[in-house]
Amino acid sequence: MPTVPLPIANGFYLSDSLPISAQECTNWYPNIVQTEALQQETLFGTPGATQILTTGQINQVNRGAETKNDIAYEVNGNVLYRINQVFDVDGVESFTSDSIGVIEGNGRVSMAENGTQLIILVPGGKGYIWDENDGTPFQEITDIDFNANGAPQHVVFIDSYFLATTDTKKFIISAINNGLAWDALDFASAETDPDAIVAPIVKNNQLYIGGSITFEGFQNVPSGADFPFLRNGLFIDKGVFAAFSLVETDEGFAFIGGGKNESPAIWEVVGNGRRKISTTAIDSILNDFTEAEISTAFALSYAINGAYFISFRLPTTTFSYNTITK
Repeated sequence: MPTVPLPIANGFYLSDSLPISAQECTNWYPNIVQTEALQQETLFGTPGATQILTTGQINQVNRGAETKNDIAYEVNGNVLYRINQVFDVDGVESFTSDSIGVIEGNGRVSMAENGTQLIILVPGGKGYIWDENDGTPFQEITDIDFNANGAPQHVVFIDSYFLATTDTKKFIISAINNGLAWDALDFASAETDPDAIVAPIVKNNQLYIGGSITFEGFQNVPSGADFPFLRNGLFIDKGVFAAFSLVETDEGFAFIGGGKNESPAIWEVVGNGRRKISTTAIDSILNDFTEAEISTAFALSYAINGAYFISFRLPTTTFSYNTITK
Protein backbone atom coordinates (compact mmCIF):
# COMPACT_ATOMS: atom_id res chain seq x y z
CA MET A 1 0.00 0.00 0.00
CA PRO A 2 1.50 3.37 -0.96
CA THR A 3 2.20 5.88 1.78
CA VAL A 4 0.24 9.11 1.67
CA PRO A 5 1.84 12.15 3.34
CA LEU A 6 -0.50 14.00 5.67
CA PRO A 7 -0.23 17.82 5.60
CA ILE A 8 0.11 18.15 9.38
CA ALA A 9 2.68 20.95 9.35
CA ASN A 10 0.55 23.71 7.86
CA GLY A 11 -0.03 25.51 11.14
CA PHE A 12 -3.47 26.79 12.10
CA TYR A 13 -6.43 27.28 9.79
CA LEU A 14 -9.95 26.87 11.11
CA SER A 15 -12.43 27.76 8.40
CA ASP A 16 -15.91 29.12 9.11
CA SER A 17 -16.97 26.09 7.10
CA LEU A 18 -15.32 23.22 8.97
CA PRO A 19 -15.52 20.65 6.14
CA ILE A 20 -13.16 22.92 4.19
CA SER A 21 -10.50 23.11 6.90
CA ALA A 22 -10.41 22.40 10.63
CA GLN A 23 -6.69 22.53 11.38
CA GLU A 24 -5.54 23.50 14.85
CA CYS A 25 -1.90 23.18 15.90
CA THR A 26 -1.51 23.62 19.66
CA ASN A 27 1.83 23.48 21.54
CA TRP A 28 3.69 22.27 18.44
CA TYR A 29 5.42 24.22 15.71
CA PRO A 30 6.00 23.32 12.06
CA ASN A 31 9.60 22.76 11.04
CA ILE A 32 10.68 22.68 7.40
CA VAL A 33 13.71 20.44 6.90
CA GLN A 34 16.45 22.38 5.12
CA THR A 35 17.90 19.42 3.20
CA GLU A 36 16.69 16.24 1.53
CA ALA A 37 14.82 14.09 4.06
CA LEU A 38 12.19 11.37 4.35
CA GLN A 39 9.68 14.04 5.34
CA GLN A 40 10.27 17.70 4.50
CA GLU A 41 7.76 19.03 7.02
CA THR A 42 7.63 17.94 10.66
CA LEU A 43 6.16 19.10 13.95
CA PHE A 44 8.41 19.92 16.91
CA GLY A 45 7.14 20.27 20.46
CA THR A 46 7.47 23.56 22.32
CA PRO A 47 9.39 23.45 25.60
CA GLY A 48 6.71 25.07 27.76
CA ALA A 49 7.45 27.19 30.81
CA THR A 50 9.26 26.57 34.09
CA GLN A 51 8.84 28.68 37.21
CA ILE A 52 12.28 29.77 38.40
CA LEU A 53 11.30 31.79 41.48
CA THR A 54 8.45 33.54 43.27
CA THR A 55 8.45 37.06 44.65
CA GLY A 56 5.96 36.29 47.41
CA GLN A 57 3.47 38.93 46.27
CA ILE A 58 -0.23 38.15 46.40
CA ASN A 59 -0.74 39.73 42.98
CA GLN A 60 2.13 38.38 40.87
CA VAL A 61 0.95 39.74 37.52
CA ASN A 62 3.91 40.49 35.28
CA ARG A 63 3.55 44.00 33.87
CA GLY A 64 6.69 44.19 31.73
CA ALA A 65 10.31 43.10 31.43
CA GLU A 66 13.61 44.39 30.07
CA THR A 67 17.21 43.19 30.02
CA LYS A 68 20.09 45.56 30.80
CA ASN A 69 23.70 44.38 30.72
CA ASP A 70 22.51 40.75 30.59
CA ILE A 71 20.47 41.19 33.78
CA ALA A 72 16.71 40.70 33.63
CA TYR A 73 14.36 43.21 35.26
CA GLU A 74 10.67 42.51 35.81
CA VAL A 75 7.82 44.65 37.05
CA ASN A 76 5.88 42.10 39.07
CA GLY A 77 2.76 43.44 40.78
CA ASN A 78 3.76 46.94 41.84
CA VAL A 79 7.48 46.25 42.39
CA LEU A 80 10.49 46.37 40.06
CA TYR A 81 12.70 43.30 40.60
CA ARG A 82 16.19 42.44 39.47
CA ILE A 83 16.55 38.75 38.60
CA ASN A 84 19.94 37.30 39.60
CA GLN A 85 21.39 34.16 38.03
CA VAL A 86 23.36 32.15 40.59
CA PHE A 87 25.58 29.06 40.22
CA ASP A 88 26.64 26.90 43.16
CA VAL A 89 30.02 25.14 43.48
CA ASP A 90 28.73 22.27 41.34
CA GLY A 91 27.59 24.61 38.57
CA VAL A 92 23.88 24.15 39.33
CA GLU A 93 21.88 27.17 38.24
CA SER A 94 19.33 28.93 40.42
CA PHE A 95 17.75 32.38 40.59
CA THR A 96 17.15 35.03 43.24
CA SER A 97 15.42 38.42 43.07
CA ASP A 98 16.10 41.85 44.55
CA SER A 99 13.33 44.38 45.14
CA ILE A 100 14.36 47.67 43.48
CA GLY A 101 11.41 50.02 43.99
CA VAL A 102 7.66 50.54 43.82
CA ILE A 103 6.01 51.16 40.42
CA GLU A 104 2.50 52.63 40.64
CA GLY A 105 -0.54 51.12 38.95
CA ASN A 106 -1.46 47.60 37.87
CA GLY A 107 -1.37 47.75 34.05
CA ARG A 108 1.45 47.00 31.66
CA VAL A 109 4.49 49.28 31.66
CA SER A 110 6.79 50.45 28.88
CA MET A 111 10.52 49.94 29.47
CA ALA A 112 13.78 50.83 27.68
CA GLU A 113 17.47 51.02 28.57
CA ASN A 114 20.67 52.68 27.39
CA GLY A 115 23.22 50.41 29.05
CA THR A 116 23.34 52.61 32.16
CA GLN A 117 19.80 53.75 32.88
CA LEU A 118 16.65 51.65 32.80
CA ILE A 119 13.45 53.66 32.36
CA ILE A 120 10.05 52.34 33.43
CA LEU A 121 7.05 54.29 32.19
CA VAL A 122 3.49 53.78 33.40
CA PRO A 123 1.37 54.86 30.39
CA GLY A 124 -0.31 58.12 31.32
CA GLY A 125 1.29 58.00 34.77
CA LYS A 126 4.72 58.27 36.31
CA GLY A 127 8.18 57.49 35.00
CA TYR A 128 11.05 55.92 36.93
CA ILE A 129 14.80 55.51 36.41
CA TRP A 130 17.03 52.71 37.74
CA ASP A 131 20.78 53.39 37.55
CA GLU A 132 22.95 51.28 39.83
CA ASN A 133 25.91 53.63 39.14
CA ASP A 134 24.05 56.64 40.52
CA GLY A 135 24.15 57.73 44.15
CA THR A 136 20.36 57.43 44.19
CA PRO A 137 19.89 54.40 41.93
CA PHE A 138 16.06 54.32 41.85
CA GLN A 139 14.30 57.63 41.23
CA GLU A 140 11.00 58.95 39.99
CA ILE A 141 11.26 61.36 37.05
CA THR A 142 10.35 64.70 38.62
CA ASP A 143 11.38 67.11 35.83
CA ILE A 144 8.23 69.20 35.20
CA ASP A 145 9.06 69.31 31.47
CA PHE A 146 8.49 65.54 31.32
CA ASN A 147 4.74 66.22 31.22
CA ALA A 148 4.85 69.57 29.39
CA ASN A 149 3.65 68.05 26.10
CA GLY A 150 1.05 65.69 27.51
CA ALA A 151 1.14 62.51 29.56
CA PRO A 152 3.92 60.17 28.36
CA GLN A 153 2.66 56.78 27.20
CA HIS A 154 5.39 54.56 25.69
CA VAL A 155 9.17 54.80 25.54
CA VAL A 156 12.06 53.55 23.36
CA PHE A 157 15.78 54.33 23.20
CA ILE A 158 17.44 55.56 20.00
CA ASP A 159 20.67 57.43 19.22
CA SER A 160 21.47 58.36 22.85
CA TYR A 161 17.92 59.60 23.59
CA PHE A 162 15.01 58.15 25.46
CA LEU A 163 12.00 58.94 23.28
CA ALA A 164 8.43 58.85 24.60
CA THR A 165 5.09 59.32 22.88
CA THR A 166 2.39 61.32 24.64
CA ASP A 167 -1.40 61.54 24.59
CA THR A 168 -1.34 64.85 22.65
CA LYS A 169 -0.14 63.49 19.26
CA LYS A 170 3.46 64.43 20.14
CA PHE A 171 6.67 62.61 20.99
CA ILE A 172 9.42 63.96 23.21
CA ILE A 173 13.11 63.21 23.83
CA SER A 174 15.25 63.25 26.95
CA ALA A 175 18.63 64.87 27.37
CA ILE A 176 21.44 62.78 25.88
CA ASN A 177 21.71 59.52 27.86
CA ASN A 178 19.75 60.99 30.77
CA GLY A 179 16.15 59.92 31.31
CA LEU A 180 15.84 62.22 34.34
CA ALA A 181 16.21 65.41 32.25
CA TRP A 182 13.69 66.64 29.67
CA ASP A 183 13.10 69.94 27.84
CA ALA A 184 9.59 71.20 27.04
CA LEU A 185 10.83 72.45 23.64
CA ASP A 186 12.12 69.02 22.56
CA PHE A 187 9.05 67.60 20.87
CA ALA A 188 7.67 66.74 17.44
CA SER A 189 4.52 65.26 15.96
CA ALA A 190 3.55 62.84 13.20
CA GLU A 191 1.83 65.05 10.64
CA THR A 192 1.28 63.03 7.47
CA ASP A 193 -2.04 61.81 8.84
CA PRO A 194 -3.83 63.37 11.85
CA ASP A 195 -4.48 60.07 13.64
CA ALA A 196 -3.61 59.65 17.31
CA ILE A 197 -0.11 58.40 18.19
CA VAL A 198 -0.26 54.94 19.78
CA ALA A 199 3.35 53.80 20.30
CA PRO A 200 6.90 54.01 18.86
CA ILE A 201 9.26 51.27 17.75
CA VAL A 202 12.88 51.29 16.59
CA LYS A 203 14.22 48.92 13.92
CA ASN A 204 17.62 49.18 12.20
CA ASN A 205 18.16 52.52 13.94
CA GLN A 206 15.06 53.96 12.27
CA LEU A 207 12.23 55.39 14.33
CA TYR A 208 8.66 54.45 13.46
CA ILE A 209 5.81 56.35 15.10
CA GLY A 210 2.74 54.14 15.12
CA GLY A 211 -0.61 55.85 14.96
CA SER A 212 -4.11 54.43 15.19
CA ILE A 213 -4.34 53.94 11.40
CA THR A 214 -0.85 54.81 10.02
CA PHE A 215 2.91 54.57 10.60
CA GLU A 216 5.36 57.36 9.87
CA GLY A 217 9.16 57.07 9.69
CA PHE A 218 11.70 59.40 11.29
CA GLN A 219 15.49 59.57 11.20
CA ASN A 220 18.09 61.33 13.33
CA VAL A 221 19.39 63.98 10.94
CA PRO A 222 22.41 65.95 12.23
CA SER A 223 21.31 69.17 10.55
CA GLY A 224 21.78 71.51 13.47
CA ALA A 225 18.03 71.72 14.01
CA ASP A 226 16.78 72.02 17.58
CA PHE A 227 14.96 68.69 17.35
CA PRO A 228 17.11 65.93 15.83
CA PHE A 229 14.42 63.57 14.49
CA LEU A 230 12.96 64.54 11.13
CA ARG A 231 10.47 62.79 8.88
CA ASN A 232 12.13 60.64 6.23
CA GLY A 233 9.12 60.26 3.93
CA LEU A 234 8.23 56.71 4.95
CA PHE A 235 4.48 56.19 5.33
CA ILE A 236 2.59 52.97 6.03
CA ASP A 237 -1.20 52.94 5.66
CA LYS A 238 -1.78 50.60 8.62
CA GLY A 239 -1.89 51.52 12.29
CA VAL A 240 -1.66 49.91 15.72
CA PHE A 241 -4.75 48.73 17.58
CA ALA A 242 -2.81 47.45 20.61
CA ALA A 243 0.23 49.47 21.73
CA PHE A 244 1.97 46.56 23.45
CA SER A 245 1.49 44.29 20.41
CA LEU A 246 4.38 46.06 18.62
CA VAL A 247 7.23 43.54 18.40
CA GLU A 248 10.44 43.24 16.40
CA THR A 249 10.88 40.44 13.87
CA ASP A 250 14.09 39.29 12.18
CA GLU A 251 13.26 41.46 9.15
CA GLY A 252 11.13 44.27 10.56
CA PHE A 253 8.35 44.52 13.12
CA ALA A 254 4.81 43.25 13.55
CA PHE A 255 1.64 44.34 15.35
CA ILE A 256 -2.10 43.86 15.67
CA GLY A 257 -3.75 46.61 13.69
CA GLY A 258 -5.20 47.76 10.41
CA GLY A 259 -6.13 50.73 8.31
CA LYS A 260 -9.05 53.13 8.40
CA ASN A 261 -12.38 51.31 8.95
CA GLU A 262 -10.63 47.92 8.93
CA SER A 263 -11.03 45.01 11.33
CA PRO A 264 -7.97 43.80 13.26
CA ALA A 265 -5.32 41.60 11.66
CA ILE A 266 -1.64 40.89 12.28
CA TRP A 267 0.69 42.87 10.04
CA GLU A 268 4.45 42.90 9.47
CA VAL A 269 6.38 45.94 8.22
CA VAL A 270 9.55 45.14 6.28
CA GLY A 271 11.53 48.00 4.77
CA ASN A 272 9.09 50.43 3.18
CA GLY A 273 6.23 47.95 2.79
CA ARG A 274 3.77 45.93 4.83
CA ARG A 275 2.20 42.49 4.54
CA LYS A 276 -0.56 40.68 6.41
CA ILE A 277 0.79 37.59 8.16
CA SER A 278 -2.41 36.46 9.87
CA THR A 279 -4.71 34.08 8.00
CA THR A 280 -8.40 34.82 7.50
CA ALA A 281 -9.09 32.18 10.18
CA ILE A 282 -7.01 34.13 12.71
CA ASP A 283 -8.58 37.40 11.52
CA SER A 284 -11.99 35.89 12.22
CA ILE A 285 -10.99 35.08 15.80
CA LEU A 286 -9.51 38.55 16.30
CA ASN A 287 -12.76 40.04 15.05
CA ASP A 288 -14.64 38.24 17.83
CA PHE A 289 -12.80 40.32 20.45
CA THR A 290 -14.07 43.76 21.40
CA GLU A 291 -12.00 46.86 20.67
CA ALA A 292 -11.20 47.12 24.38
CA GLU A 293 -10.06 43.49 24.51
CA ILE A 294 -7.84 43.92 21.44
CA SER A 295 -6.20 46.97 23.04
CA THR A 296 -4.97 44.80 25.94
CA ALA A 297 -3.05 42.39 23.66
CA PHE A 298 0.71 42.22 24.01
CA ALA A 299 3.52 40.52 22.11
CA LEU A 300 6.91 38.97 22.77
CA SER A 301 9.66 37.42 20.69
CA TYR A 302 11.91 34.44 21.40
CA ALA A 303 14.01 31.78 19.68
CA ILE A 304 14.15 27.98 20.00
CA ASN A 305 16.79 25.88 18.22
CA GLY A 306 17.02 28.12 15.18
CA ALA A 307 13.29 28.86 15.00
CA TYR A 308 12.28 32.48 15.67
CA PHE A 309 8.84 33.29 17.03
CA ILE A 310 6.65 36.24 17.76
CA SER A 311 3.65 35.56 19.99
CA PHE A 312 0.54 37.66 20.50
CA ARG A 313 -1.26 37.20 23.81
CA LEU A 314 -4.99 37.96 23.79
CA PRO A 315 -7.53 37.60 26.63
CA THR A 316 -8.34 33.95 25.90
CA THR A 317 -5.72 32.72 23.43
CA THR A 318 -2.17 33.15 22.14
CA PHE A 319 -1.07 33.10 18.49
CA SER A 320 2.56 32.31 17.62
CA TYR A 321 4.16 32.98 14.25
CA ASN A 322 7.41 31.38 13.07
CA THR A 323 9.28 34.07 11.16
CA ILE A 324 11.56 31.49 9.53
CA THR A 325 8.97 29.13 8.04
CA LYS A 326 6.30 31.87 7.79
